Amino acid sequence: MKSILYSNKSYGGAEIYVRTLRNDFNIDFYSIKSYNFFKLIHVCFFEKSIVFHDVRAALFKFTRPFKNDKIVIHGPGKNPRLIKVIVILLSFTNCEIIMVSKDLFSKFNGSKKIILLENSSNFDNINLKLNSFDFIYFGRLEPSKGCDILIDFWINKKINKNLHIIGDGSLYNKYKNKTNLNVILHGPLEQSEIKKIIENNCAYYISLSFREGLSLSLLEALSSGLIPIVANIPSQKFISKKYGFKLIEENLSNLEDLINNNLSHVKIKAKCEETKFLYKNNNTNDEFKKYWRKALIQL
Repeated sequence: MKSILYSNKSYGGAEIYVRTLRNDFNIDFYSIKSYNFFKLIHVCFFEKSIVFHDVRAALFKFTRPFKNDKIVIHGPGKNPRLIKVIVILLSFTNCEIIMVSKDLFSKFNGSKKIILLENSSNFDNINLKLNSFDFIYFGRLEPSKGCDILIDFWINKKINKNLHIIGDGSLYNKYKNKTNLNVILHGPLEQSEIKKIIENNCAYYISLSFREGLSLSLLEALSSGLIPIVANIPSQKFISKKYGFKLIEENLSNLEDLINNNLSHVKIKAKCEETKFLYKNNNTNDEFKKYWRKALIQL
């Protein structure tokens, strides 16, 4: 079994997912952006089973409609209606289609081939320092993730708090030489290095992405005990309903207030512990491992 995804970046939902499959289950991956078309066609013809990640990669499934494959849909995409049509067409091939969030799954009720297997964090042993107040974003540095809006907002509003930006993408080169004491671009880092920055500096996770399935970065932030400041979109409403945190409105009218809402040390510590406790009651990580172990056994 192999994975195929579109991107060749290190960060993002699909990118982290395929690396987890490789590290935990020895399922290696191919990137459409890194391999030529003929190489990918060769893989599609001769590989026994493939996990396609998101619709751009899943289009290759039509070259092998009768083989037993998996398709993982990580987000709603730029055109949700078109995505829905393609997913329905893919459901007529021999495959199982995995949705990583309840919000995505709810849009495809009715097909027995579409299942829910929620994303989960594999961060552990994070102990935040009580006197830390920095913000962090880790993920793909792309306009679709709102990274440019976030950095420009921080600079233009002269936010007097540190914002750590971790990841790679098209916006990294644009901002890496911009001088601003409060915006720190680290570039792509290993998970162990990200955890050190979180432990030593951070209290908040922030993201202006308004197009998410169930963000792995957000889940990792929750399991770390970081206070989330994220967009008001269906897949993230549980942040408000379950944890009581306010969400960023689409017009960003409340963003500055959310950033400047300095909680006391005691309240931060209480919120961190509450979030970690609630999140770690979630058993999605066990379900994830059980599913992929079974998938490999059935090959």
